[in-house]
Amino acid sequence: MFWGVPLAEVLRAHGIQPDFEADFGGAEASLDYIHRRSGQTEIFFVANQLDRPQEARCTFRVRARRPELWDPLTGETRTAAAFVQTDDGRMKVPLELPPHGSVFVLFRQPIGPAQKGTGNRLWLDLGEVRELAQVGLNGKDLGVVWTKPFRMEVTKAAQAGVNRLEVDVVNLWPNRLIGDQSLPETQRFTKTNVKKFRNDSPLSRSGLLGPVTILAGKLE
Repeated sequence: MFWGVPLAEVLRAHGIQPDFEADFGGAEASLDYIHRRSGQTEIFFVANQLDRPQEARCTFRVRARRPELWDPLTGETRTAAAFVQTDDGRMKVPLELPPHGSVFVLFRQPIGPAQKGTGNRLWLDLGEVRELAQVGLNGKDLGVVWTKPFRMEVTKAAQAGVNRLEVDVVNLWPNRLIGDQSLPETQRFTKTNVKKFRNDSPLSRSGLLGPVTILAGKLE
């Protein structure tokens, strides 16, 4: 029997780790979560209840499984770009959630030999992009990123020495339509019956806003 001791401390004393933990790097924040199991699949639903974005290094009590991120709005799925197995066997996954955003984190497939190795891996982080970007590195098409985090693994495409990075960014029409309002009709780039924009309408943030960084990690 235990008395006057928090339940979390009792569980830790018996070697039972928390089911879910979120490290915000000292910032005041919180994430809610629900954990379910379906057969051999571990399913976590992680939600940001705040009206501001949150970034956290989340640790899940799952052993040697590759994390998949499922978007509850679009159904899009992808393998987490970065994850690591901690010394106590749990899986640590960095998550970035928009205001009131959420994500399903599924653990189904075991980590293969490539993920268990100690080799370094590289990720390209574009920072802020408005609205989407197609990325190529050293002549290899790495695909399109269109949602946060604007990040992709570039380990196989990167090379020692000089690398050639190409980023084609696509934004929305409003800024072009606003700019055209300052030009004679014969010099405008667009023709439209949309009349909601004027030459003094505020411009939207657009393009590759960055910062663009290379992230290196080692899977233990």
